[in-house]
Amino acid sequence: MPADAVLEDGIRPAEPSRTTGRPRTVLLTGATGFVGPHLLAELLLATEAEIVCPVRAATPAEAADRIRAALAAQQIPLPAGANRITAVPADLARPHLGLGAGRFAELARTCDTIVHNAATVSILREYASLRASNAESTRRLLTLTSARTIPLHLVSTLSVAPAKSRAPEVPEAFLPPHPGLVSGYQQSKWAAERLLEQAAERGFPVTVHRLERVDRRA
Repeated sequence: MPADAVLEDGIRPAEPSRTTGRPRTVLLTGATGFVGPHLLAELLLATEAEIVCPVRAATPAEAADRIRAALAAQQIPLPAGANRITAVPADLARPHLGLGAGRFAELARTCDTIVHNAATVSILREYASLRASNAESTRRLLTLTSARTIPLHLVSTLSVAPAKSRAPEVPEAFLPPHPGLVSGYQQSKWAAERLLEQAAERGFPVTVHRLERVDRRA
C-alpha cells in the first residue's frame, strides 16, 4: 500500500488550473452504483454539460441499459436532459480505464470536470484485490486531468479516519496512516486520498468528499 500511495513525479499540471466557467463535459464514474444515480441526476439538474459515464459493459447500449436500471432501482425518474448522458463501456481497473488510449486521450482533451465516485466496496476483500479499481483508477484519472488541469472530485469515505475521530466531526485535512486502516477497502480509499494530497501540493484543483454510512433502504 505505501508504494501505491506515491504519485509519480511526472504527473503534474500542464498549465494553469481551468476551474472557472461552466463545465461543458463532466466525467462521472460509478453512475451505476448506489450513490452514483443521485449524483448523475443532480449533475443533469445543476449543469448543462454532457455527462460521460464509464460503465462496466460490453457495448454502449448495455452501458446505457445499466444506467437506466440503476436509476430505476433508486426510484429516480429518468432526469430531464437524459439525452446528455453518454454511456461508454469501460473498466476502471484496467490501463486507460479500459477505454483504449485514443478514447482516454479524447476525454483528456474534452472533459472539464471529473467526479470520481466509482469504487469496489467490500469489508471482506484484501487490499490487493481492491487496489486497481480504487487506488490505481484515481492515479489514472489524475493523469487524465493533468493535460488541462481540470478539477477532480473524489468521493471517499469517513472510514479512512481513526474511529475516535468519526464523531462528531472529522478533520478536512488529509489523514496520515494510522492503525485504524485495517480493511482492504479502508486502505484502498486512503491510498486514493493520499494521491490527491500530493496532487494538491503540485497545484491540481482536487477535492475529497467523505461520505458517512450509506444504507440501502426498501
